[in-house]
Amino acid sequence: MIRAALGILLVWALSQQAALAHNDKDGVQFTEAEKAFIAEHPVIRVSNELDWPPINFRANYIATGFSVDYIRMVADKVGLRVLFVPGNWGELLQKSYDKKLDVMLNIVKNDEREKHLIFTNSYASTPTAIFARKDGPRPKNLQQLQNMQVAVVDGFYTHRYLKKHHPEIELLPFPSSLEVMNALSTGQADAVLEGLAVGNYLIANNFITNLSPSGISGIGPLDNAPWHLAVRGDWPLLASVLQKGMQLVSFEEYRKLQHRWYLYGAPTTPPEVSLTERERAWLKAHPVVTLGVDPEFPPYDYLNNQGMHKGIAADFMNLLSDRLGVKIEYVKDTWDNLLKRVEQGEVDLVHSIFNSPADRERYLSFTRPYKEVVTAILVRDESEEVVRLEQLAGRRVALAKGDSLVSIV
Repeated sequence: MIRAALGILLVWALSQQAALAHNDKDGVQFTEAEKAFIAEHPVIRVSNELDWPPINFRANYIATGFSVDYIRMVADKVGLRVLFVPGNWGELLQKSYDKKLDVMLNIVKNDEREKHLIFTNSYASTPTAIFARKDGPRPKNLQQLQNMQVAVVDGFYTHRYLKKHHPEIELLPFPSSLEVMNALSTGQADAVLEGLAVGNYLIANNFITNLSPSGISGIGPLDNAPWHLAVRGDWPLLASVLQKGMQLVSFEEYRKLQHRWYLYGAPTTPPEVSLTERERAWLKAHPVVTLGVDPEFPPYDYLNNQGMHKGIAADFMNLLSDRLGVKIEYVKDTWDNLLKRVEQGEVDLVHSIFNSPADRERYLSFTRPYKEVVTAILVRDESEEVVRLEQLAGRRVALAKGDSLVSIV
């Protein structure tokens, strides 16, 4: 129920924001100074966070997300092009203060930031939710976070607000939202304050199965903090140009963008595969490829009770098979044996593999990463707590034969 209620609140907040900030406009008039600025600065540098999905993040090294699509739309309306600069929040904010970055996305106003940046009207907002472990305390509001350790992203508005107004809450700052959620999942923190859409996206797409929303902050400035575009302080003309560009975004365009990212989480149109003639010829000559399958690596790769190949990686490979028009034949074996068979040329392809140790590049060619995972230390319930690799010294540690962790450990 809490998740459904928070979802309704999110959609309501965005709808209200759209109604206020994105009325249809026939057009706007640019001043001569604004026209000259656009001509002199055709490309603007814009913040791209590393992992704040579905709002502002990187996927396969490409800037993506709700705010990314929004600034592209606004810039296109006024004849500007966007160069996205990746980094974590603290780095990007400092670059904007130092005028090495022209625009910050999805940023909340505060007195310190207004000393350095010029803010447009807001274009969106999202409720701040409390996330907790399913098997632990389930705080419903900010008052119930007293005497708890709460993980927050270092430098985020939430961090600064709580530090100033709620010193009774012990804050644990981390560099990114994903690290915050992982800290909660592994017991380093008791709760997390994060945007509802962001937290749910990270849980779903990183398979953090022991977390869920437990409540909302109950504090107005956190529950519906508006996001703005913020422009470096010495470029007021850019701020006015972007403000006019925001007025040119129609209500219907905004709603489509909202539905694309908040209701579905990502674009649903399958990308078109662009292949060279040489690549097409190779696929034609090799209509069947063999894929190594580890039958005991759930939820990524496993065989169900009927002996069928299942899992996240299995679904991913089936998508590739459909898009490329090739047939996959599965070769089932232990991971250690599969690596040996790939090296000997008996198997064409393996998946869900780390590019480590370096020796693997001797017989494998790696694609770009398609998934990131967290490696955890598992101990028996009665064992003393182990949170760092160094604490395993002198202990007996079980590892899968052939796994890259063997060489790392």
